[in-house]
Amino acid sequence: MTENNIEKKLYNQIKNKVFYLKRNNYNAEEIIRVCLTVNVQNLNNWLKKQANFSKFNWSDSSEKFKISCLGYADVYKSYNIKKISKDLNKIDKILSNSNIHSKYFGGLNFNKAITNDDKWKPFYSYFFFLPRFELIKTKNKTKILCNFLYSPKQHLSESLSKLQKDINSINFDCTQIRQPIIKPNILKEESFPPFKNWISKIDKAVTEINNKEIDKIVLARYKYIDLENSLNFWNITSILNRQNPKAITFGFNPKGSTFFIGSSPEILYSKKNSYISTHAVAGTRSRGENSDEDKEYENNLLNSLKDRKEHNFVLKYFNDSLDNLCSHLNKTGKISIIKFATLQHIHSEFNGILKKDITNNDILLKLHPSPAVGGAPQEESLNLLKKIECIDRGWYASPIGWISKDSAKFVVGIRSALHHKNSLYIYAGSGIVSESEPLKEWQETEIKIQNFIRALS
Repeated sequence: MTENNIEKKLYNQIKNKVFYLKRNNYNAEEIIRVCLTVNVQNLNNWLKKQANFSKFNWSDSSEKFKISCLGYADVYKSYNIKKISKDLNKIDKILSNSNIHSKYFGGLNFNKAITNDDKWKPFYSYFFFLPRFELIKTKNKTKILCNFLYSPKQHLSESLSKLQKDINSINFDCTQIRQPIIKPNILKEESFPPFKNWISKIDKAVTEINNKEIDKIVLARYKYIDLENSLNFWNITSILNRQNPKAITFGFNPKGSTFFIGSSPEILYSKKNSYISTHAVAGTRSRGENSDEDKEYENNLLNSLKDRKEHNFVLKYFNDSLDNLCSHLNKTGKISIIKFATLQHIHSEFNGILKKDITNNDILLKLHPSPAVGGAPQEESLNLLKKIECIDRGWYASPIGWISKDSAKFVVGIRSALHHKNSLYIYAGSGIVSESEPLKEWQETEIKIQNFIRALS
């Protein structure tokens, strides 16, 4: 199919469906989707040509679901987190009238507050969107899906004109140009907070724990890396996915060279109709160089009082939270080890049946932030974080995912980094309990950060 034919087919098929709904006085908002096959062999290289759009990437091997998104057909975003409930309910209403495959993607700020950090401002306090274009590559072909939100109140001529402009902005040239992935040249590295300050923060946290003010807190830090050149969004998400295929890889590029990327081992929740599944992940060890060493590290993790205690706070939180959301809950909370490319963690899974009329808004605001990324008790530990952590986490350790008509899935945005201009900010956190040793906590976060740096290399 030629470039012009693809453009015409996308536009005309959507326009025809729009006018059909208009003629029949359809009075609800509905997502119109049109799908065409395109002759793209190397999706990553083709996506690099699409310079005029925001970008989103999601790769979930457990569900064999991989999608790349360009632009917006509909957006809900605000610096005022108080609006999120109203907007998520609007999204649910739109999806209830739409195809089951339609999805809104997005996430929210960790602190549920207005950010004062310029590098996080393009992400707002929350940001959810319906992609204009979705690219899905299967074994033998690539499909492009175009979304259009029909509304009986909209000015159709303006909306269709915007659609036409977006379609015309797509570069449908499928000529393959081999572009080698160039190893980034690092000019400078700097940890924030520095090592001595980190030790001081851990000591303060342990003192608060020993004084019974809190039970657990998760302290985060980042490594600032100054690069000679900006990184390519599609290259990095592709590399992260290859490095750690068992994790869920995500990336969101809302503007220019600013993007947030990660490869998360932790599913906040997965929902299908009224069935919900959540994952408690807390406690970390490296993978071994061989099977014997790997098993040794696994046993050390399972038998660690500190790590089991840390994990138990997360277990209790999910038990209590899901009790409020579910009419039936499987409370086994069986402990196992989940292994990824470079790290292994203590892991427990909960399954339940949601109460009637529980929404994604209810679930997100109830489950986040868990003690795996914030602390316990929740309010007290978050108040202490504001006093001693002194960094704006932005979307780090926050819910990131998608919502559809009958399903949803959100990961916790860890093992992640923010790219802004020619700089990379790699985030990592560590759970602090009374048994924590400051040097070991530093080493744990350094392992997580260095694993990310190695992936780039």
